[in-house]
Amino acid sequence: MARRQQITEIKRRIPHQARARDTVETIFEAAIRILRREGLDALNTNHIAETAGISVGTLYGYFPNKQAILVAMARRELEKTEASIRAAIARSASGTEAARAAIRALIRGFGGQNSLRRDLLQAMVVNGHYAELARPAENFARLMLKAAPGQFANMSVGLTEPQAFVLTRALVGVIRAAVFENSTWMGTDALEDELVRLAQSYVRSVASGLNSIGGQGGPRSNQAPR
Repeated sequence: MARRQQITEIKRRIPHQARARDTVETIFEAAIRILRREGLDALNTNHIAETAGISVGTLYGYFPNKQAILVAMARRELEKTEASIRAAIARSASGTEAARAAIRALIRGFGGQNSLRRDLLQAMVVNGHYAELARPAENFARLMLKAAPGQFANMSVGLTEPQAFVLTRALVGVIRAAVFENSTWMGTDALEDELVRLAQSYVRSVASGLNSIGGQGGPRSNQAPR
């Protein structure tokens, strides 16, 4: 796994200068055009370079292979999604309103332009970066409880690490399944409603102590097994 992650590191060259950033953007735009018109099977570094109007040697100065390009594009989309979630929470007047707005941003971030997002998400999974897919949702959970204490499902304390893991993976898992399965529910009010219900119900159960299912001895330890 470590070797694969090394092979698919985003960039060989850090694009600090404006010209370098423009080159990276041109590579991304070329890859998007190919994915939309011809599909993932047609994507390769030679085709990307030709479509971008650059030499393949120039492309290799930034990315070692097409998988690295896809991972870099996916990470950029995840950053945009996280920014949208932060903005949605900041604009909301209540915890419940913020939860719905943030979940809507999460759905749009993963589900817009389905075939393209599907390719980018798959690249993250194939190259061992699955945990990164949950990062926007993890930050949503933490921001939600920090921004509106006592307003979201009467929650006055934050989630523990295991609780945050369960909630965020549940949200991301449903959305990811909808994207990969090309579900007709993607982008509908019905899916949004159910994800809001899932988040609120889970947090409400934590707040009321229903998460303490360790039996009469009280809640189980939050420590990871040794």
